Amino acid sequence: MKLNYFLFLVLAVLLPLKAIGETYQFESGKDFQTYKMPIGQAILPNGKVPIQFFFQYNCQPCLTASDNLRLYLKQYSDKVSIDNIPAAVKDEEAHAKIYYALKSVKGSGIADLLLFDSTYADKNSKYTETFSNWLQRHSINQDSVEEAINSPSVLLETKQAIENTQKYGVVTVPFAVVGGRYVLTKSTLFNSDYTTDVLNFLVNKLHEQEKEVKN
Repeated sequence: MKLNYFLFLVLAVLLPLKAIGETYQFESGKDFQTYKMPIGQAILPNGKVPIQFFFQYNCQPCLTASDNLRLYLKQYSDKVSIDNIPAAVKDEEAHAKIYYALKSVKGSGIADLLLFDSTYADKNSKYTETFSNWLQRHSINQDSVEEAINSPSVLLETKQAIENTQKYGVVTVPFAVVGGRYVLTKSTLFNSDYTTDVLNFLVNKLHEQEKEVKN
């Protein structure tokens, strides 16, 4: 009898909380930002919502956001796709060149690892010196990376990163574009649960909007 009464009390508390969570509406301007005009596809042909994640190296908020987005992708790989894009502007594209050069030499894994390592780099060291030491520590040939940095493919990808940074109006990092309609920044991406809840809300919202257009 006591056990049944205890279960009743637990359910009495949990069920209202669940109902509140299900009906909670996140707000534009508070939990996320909304473009005045859509940019790009909201839903890809495979049914997934595209997310463009803009970042820079040596950026703690970017690392936190990257981890939270990576966790979300792991849980909802059937719902979203994430494209990591180094934020870049003309004459300030070093981060982009390094990212794409590392991808071409060692793959995206090592390029993403630098985001983690550079965040904790010695702030008293010059970035180029830290990067050189980092390459040695991971047994990456520096000449190969320098050659890749100036390769046509990396220069093209860097150019596209600059264009996308401008296209999506990236003014801060981290900066995540969801379905070409909505934007998440540090104020949301700092927490994994908050990130997950807002993304679920926006992904569902985009699918509902898509259905309304088709109908």
